[in-house]
Amino acid sequence: MMKWYEILWQLPQYIIGMCYLYLHYDKIIGGFMYNGASYFIIQGQRGSVTFCKDYIFLSKYAKDSDNTIRHEYGHTIQSRWLGWLYLIVIGLPSIVWAFIHSNFMRDKPYRSFYTEALADKLGGN
Repeated sequence: MMKWYEILWQLPQYIIGMCYLYLHYDKIIGGFMYNGASYFIIQGQRGSVTFCKDYIFLSKYAKDSDNTIRHEYGHTIQSRWLGWLYLIVIGLPSIVWAFIHSNFMRDKPYRSFYTEALADKLGGN
């Protein structure tokens, strides 16, 4: 269970995570825990997104990928380290990179971008 000061430190991620969960609640097809983190499997979602340790959302295709599960856990560590800055330093650049990579730079490894490489390292990949 997260302590109040940990939630306060990551409050923007918690608020966005709760909203995301609310908006996609009817599309949840499963879930599990890994290292104390809550993973939700969302029907129809293409990729994975992490807001904080309690709000990790995976596509149904990523749920069986140990690399993706560890990678998304790495993002929870980034959130704990950066607190309120996480969405600016990691979240927004990661979303922009996902768009650029999928539309213009498919020849470059997705996880070569700093936000993704660090999440891999922190998650144990």
